[in-house]
Amino acid sequence: MFWTRLTGKAMELAAVLGLFLGVSAWLLSSLVLHREFNLSKFLENTSDTNFEFSMLIGNLTSIISGGAIAVVASIITQPPIDETLETEIWEKTRDIDNPLSPWTELYVKEFSITEKKLVFNRPSLYQMREEFKVTFRTAIILGLSLTLFFIIVWPVILASVQIFSEGLFRWWIALADVWAFTAAIFIIVVPLATEISDMVKQIRSSRDTRRVQPATNGVTQGAVQGEGSTRKPIVTISEQA
Repeated sequence: MFWTRLTGKAMELAAVLGLFLGVSAWLLSSLVLHREFNLSKFLENTSDTNFEFSMLIGNLTSIISGGAIAVVASIITQPPIDETLETEIWEKTRDIDNPLSPWTELYVKEFSITEKKLVFNRPSLYQMREEFKVTFRTAIILGLSLTLFFIIVWPVILASVQIFSEGLFRWWIALADVWAFTAAIFIIVVPLATEISDMVKQIRSSRDTRRVQPATNGVTQGAVQGEGSTRKPIVTISEQA
């Protein structure tokens, strides 16, 4: 529902208000925890965990309020969408196609599409939902779980530790480095490798097509010439006389 009803104005409003509410919550929580309004506290590197808690409160406020505002504003500004309009929006999204891996070739196995070149054989919205129902639920569950863990659970655990020991600090830095480099390599290498693989397959397919066409034309031309050589000359009646 939120995919089809989500509007650009709602997203802009959520970004602006989420930023404002996050900064406000950050300053207000710092005022409550430090019992004074002093901006110099934000620049001090002390062992006081109030700074981390106020930053955590501000970040959570910004993220949660931004998502909630986007959903509520979309529901208010966008009327309920019927099945026809939902299908139209789906078709607009599906028209953004990759020529190297079109819809019909990408999902030919899942939907048993025999003629891959026909545009109208693309799967419908209902077929997509039914075919990828388990995948969709898995993505939602894992996405929400990881979001909850990395945005709330993990920062709360770190904020509860006041001062890291040398060994714990080294372990934390090593874990952060491994996580960052693994994510960077995956984000950069996997899409690039996928696109290169698709390009190579397309080039090979084009070369095979070019090789087959001249051979076919040569066979056809030879067959026509052979037929012409076996024809007998036509003799008219005047020549026989």
